[in-house]
Amino acid sequence: MLFPVASSSFQQPYFIPILCLTILPLVIMFRTILYHIEQEWEENYILTVKGKGLTRVHILIHHILPRAFKSLFFQSKVIIWFMVSNLLVVELLFNIFGITNFIFTYGTPVLFSLFCILIFLPIFTFISIGEWMSGRVNVEKQESAPNIFPAILKKVFSFCKLALLKMNTFFKLMKEPLFVIGFCFLGTMLFLSIYHHVQFDGVVPQTEVIYGEDGKTPIDKASFDPSQRFWFGTDQFGFDTFYRIIAGAKYTLGLALFISLLRLVLSYIGGFLLYMSTNRIRNGFVGLSEALQYVPVALLCFFILYPISVSSSFSFWDKGIFQIIIMTILAVPVTSVMFSSEIGEINKQEFITGARVLGGNRFHVFFKHIRPHLTPKLSYIFISQLMFVLILFSHLGMLRMFFGGTVLREYTMGVGDFIPTSDSNEWSGMIGAYYNQILIRPYLILIPVIFFCLCLIAAQFMLKGLKISTSHIYITNKFEKVKVGSSVAVVVLFLILNGIVINKFHEELAPKSVTAATEVKKEQDKVKEEPAEEVEKKVVALNAELVASFEKGVIQPFPFVVGQPLDESKAGKPQSSKTYEDGLTVNTYLYDGYDLRVGLNQEKQVSSISIELHTNRDNIIKAMNQKPFAKSTDRQFLAFISGDFQTSFSRQGDDIWWASLQKKQAEGVD
Repeated sequence: MLFPVASSSFQQPYFIPILCLTILPLVIMFRTILYHIEQEWEENYILTVKGKGLTRVHILIHHILPRAFKSLFFQSKVIIWFMVSNLLVVELLFNIFGITNFIFTYGTPVLFSLFCILIFLPIFTFISIGEWMSGRVNVEKQESAPNIFPAILKKVFSFCKLALLKMNTFFKLMKEPLFVIGFCFLGTMLFLSIYHHVQFDGVVPQTEVIYGEDGKTPIDKASFDPSQRFWFGTDQFGFDTFYRIIAGAKYTLGLALFISLLRLVLSYIGGFLLYMSTNRIRNGFVGLSEALQYVPVALLCFFILYPISVSSSFSFWDKGIFQIIIMTILAVPVTSVMFSSEIGEINKQEFITGARVLGGNRFHVFFKHIRPHLTPKLSYIFISQLMFVLILFSHLGMLRMFFGGTVLREYTMGVGDFIPTSDSNEWSGMIGAYYNQILIRPYLILIPVIFFCLCLIAAQFMLKGLKISTSHIYITNKFEKVKVGSSVAVVVLFLILNGIVINKFHEELAPKSVTAATEVKKEQDKVKEEPAEEVEKKVVALNAELVASFEKGVIQPFPFVVGQPLDESKAGKPQSSKTYEDGLTVNTYLYDGYDLRVGLNQEKQVSSISIELHTNRDNIIKAMNQKPFAKSTDRQFLAFISGDFQTSFSRQGDDIWWASLQKKQAEGVD
């Protein structure tokens, strides 16, 4: 390898992490400055400069670039904020124990505050120097805000009238092939997801074993690679990845579009209010909002949302609504300041001074002169916010913070191993759940990442088509017919694709839905006829006596010994039994009211014992009275040595842990 790709005790990676951290912000900055250069070329003063005989290179260097770089500097705060958030994910991926990884692992209030100060000082110094050099700071005469309610009411009626008169704008957009491609792709994903949810209740098919023609002989078992039957393959539980992508699209795309629009509207209003406010209020708000620019937003969301996500007292939508609010509120102050900066730059133009000389107040100047120059940038800012929201979703997925809460599903390789999954099947949850399996099942990660990228490309296509449709470029009738024909062909192609996918839904889901409903009804009727005997559930107390029993390979008071054959006369009949792909069998017991799981190897010897505990992480460390030899960075797993045995604790919910006792590994826990 040309460069190291992971941190170890012998070497540290530098080039690859820096490259990964740089690529996306570089693309954003390039796209931003290119957009502003294109906007400046269309300004009226460029015609005057060209009339003086100056070359395009001279105009670009002395007139276009200074204005473009100034606008880029105003948006650089959001880009820096975005990079600081990316830093946490880069450190986790490359096993770098850097400052953000350190705070994520040991997130005490004192350390978090110190971290914010250390990040704040250099970036704030850089931005302050840039503001001083750009001449952004200026003294403005304070003006009193007029009574704006009648004017607002008048503008609302004018806006409604304008919307009715320009309904043909959408049809004009539909003539642009690029806009049609992006619109049809996003619309198709949302339509298929909603149709799948309405018609089939969002069912994701599960195929654990494929049988032969006789229906009894097993041929293969999950996971299955992508094929004609499983378009995108399945995971190790047998869930079809294609249906998970479809089921999660309404959450991923719907929430990203909703949050981006909510951010844009609130930030636009915030920028307007900052423009209307006095300098003292504006400077105070800017100072407070800049504090958020030096904190990784993914880390901040994690600390705020983690207690809600793992709590069992909140429903799916309670957790989801809270996540929407947090992801929106954290971005509004920063984006409002960006809007205020853009308004401030437009406010310095000569025609604004002329409007004020003629008697225009601040409200009139904004709606008549500033807003027309600010509105064309809204589409670009919306696409940027859409990208930021999608990336933030993926970051939270990497931190195992899924929309609607995180559910732990038992993994197929042994007792006590669990994979975090999302009930909503949203795409970031798929990335966060399966990124550890990228070497053995790469399609589980690549497919949601590809759909993330396709959505961003579709949004860029829509933005480009919107820009072309609003430009004043003359085109011939022949070229107009070619564009319309291309747009119609794209629409027909996506309609055919919708028909193919809907047909697949009905072929694979409709019969199974009827069968499943019939089986559920039979089980319900059976339960009504034969009510099960209720057993009061008990909870094992984590005390010194229980910890001492770990060294003997037992969990008192249960009659199971790790490494010994299973005594069925003492164990009794298990409630359920499941055999995994490595030959391990797990029996589930309700032993005297206690939930208990016993793992058996192929020789029917006890390989592990697992018991449910109601405790917390601090109590576990205190009761074990030793330092864990292995633990996870997300504070969900602990492992200790008890004599010749190993005790592992895995968190399952709000103050619910599973303790698993097994023989000590030769090299410890991976």
